[in-house]
Amino acid sequence: MNLSSTISRFTRAVHDAAVRCPHAIAQNQAVPQMLAALQEPSNPRARALPHALAACRYLDIALDNARTGPAPIADLANAFGALAPHLNWYQRAAASSVSDSFFNGHANSPLNGPNGLAEQAGFVVGVSLVAPTVRYPMHSHPPAEIYIVMSPGEWFREDEGWYSPEMGRIIYHPPGITHAMRAGSAPLLAIWCLWQAAPGLLEPAPI
Repeated sequence: MNLSSTISRFTRAVHDAAVRCPHAIAQNQAVPQMLAALQEPSNPRARALPHALAACRYLDIALDNARTGPAPIADLANAFGALAPHLNWYQRAAASSVSDSFFNGHANSPLNGPNGLAEQAGFVVGVSLVAPTVRYPMHSHPPAEIYIVMSPGEWFREDEGWYSPEMGRIIYHPPGITHAMRAGSAPLLAIWCLWQAAPGLLEPAPI
């Protein structure tokens, strides 16, 4: 399977996992817009050479865990696994100022959108991987966002506090809301989608 077909398989799997989620968010205009955008064709683009980080040693464990989840999550894990060797992983800006455990214990990668494997106007799909017991710190950003929960873990939203969503749940963050996540004894894996992203928004704001 060529890269273009692998990307298309992945975006279809993201869409299917979202629409089949029993906790899909109703009465929120941004979510169906995001899901509709996932069905639009994307164009493979020139990309940087694949680059892994220290935290990527937990990726296979996280994917194996995801494959034990509901069928849409298992399918998404398999589709993502096929893309993983092509990814250029990065760390959050100012990560070294948070803690050594966070610096070495997280990895992000865009899959679709600016700096990703394919271009899709106004929409970015990516992945975050967090090592066991590591917390991804509080942050916020202008675009609305959804996460697909691919593993056990804890999540924070400023109007809800900390909670533990089950694997396969869709989490929505409106623009500007403060949020975070942290892994327990297993690595945390999540697929995220940013709506109305613009060039530069993949460079996370300083913490």
